[in-house]
Amino acid sequence: MTKYKEIILLLFFLLPLLMYGQSDTLFFDFPERLQTVEEDISQLTTRQRQHQTELRSLRMELNAIRSQITITDSILHLERRENKTALKEVNNKMIQQDGKLNQKSEQLQQEIRDKTQKAIIIGLLCILIFMLIYFLLRRRVVRESDSIRRIHDAQQTLQTTQLALQEESVKLDTKLVEIFRNQLEQEQSEHKNTTHDHLLALKIADEIVRIETNLLRMEPTVKGYKQLSASVRRIKENFTANGYEIVEMLGTPYHEGMKVVANFLSDESLAEGEQLITGIQKPQVNYNGVMIQSAEITVSQH
Repeated sequence: MTKYKEIILLLFFLLPLLMYGQSDTLFFDFPERLQTVEEDISQLTTRQRQHQTELRSLRMELNAIRSQITITDSILHLERRENKTALKEVNNKMIQQDGKLNQKSEQLQQEIRDKTQKAIIIGLLCILIFMLIYFLLRRRVVRESDSIRRIHDAQQTLQTTQLALQEESVKLDTKLVEIFRNQLEQEQSEHKNTTHDHLLALKIADEIVRIETNLLRMEPTVKGYKQLSASVRRIKENFTANGYEIVEMLGTPYHEGMKVVANFLSDESLAEGEQLITGIQKPQVNYNGVMIQSAEITVSQH
């Protein structure tokens, strides 16, 4: 700073001498000028000091900033190291997780393959079982169909046999009714009116009831059915003309106090307390309004 001051003073001394030839007044104004220069130098010195003070302040701030930067660099360096360490740990964990995931994936794929194989085996077994059941059921159905067909054939044979027996029974009963009718006509022509004569009438009445019961069990399409029904109707008319009456009881309600010999059977299809005559072994026969034979019947009840 002293060096700069000397140079400035030298310039101020030399400058008037250099300008002396131009103006003599400069020499005489030199003290005033010198004073002005010194004042300017003083001001400059003051400014320089201020600038130096500001410079020192700036340097201190710069040093503080540098210290802060150093501290920040240290912190950043430390953070970088920590981040690198954390990143390595994360990478290691990710590698471990990838290993575990790969292991689990392989295990899962193996389980899927095992379960798929089991499912295929179970499916094949189910198919085989279903096929076996199908063939067994089909075989059973075929057997049952054969059995049903045989039963049907047997039923048809039985029906045919039954129809033949019914037709034969109708023929025999028709002949029997004709014989009874002839016997009645013969008896009427001989005018036999003794009590002993009722034996034939009672026998014929028993057979008529039996034949009527059989006719109820037959289909009207049986050969000879209509002819036998007509014969029974004629002989009953002959009975009525000669004073005999066969009391109709089949299908009528049974009442306590009836003069009959009753056999009771249980029938759940009847109403509670209902009693119905469902069978006649011997009919009640009246002669001229007087009972000469009591009935033997079957009563169904609930």
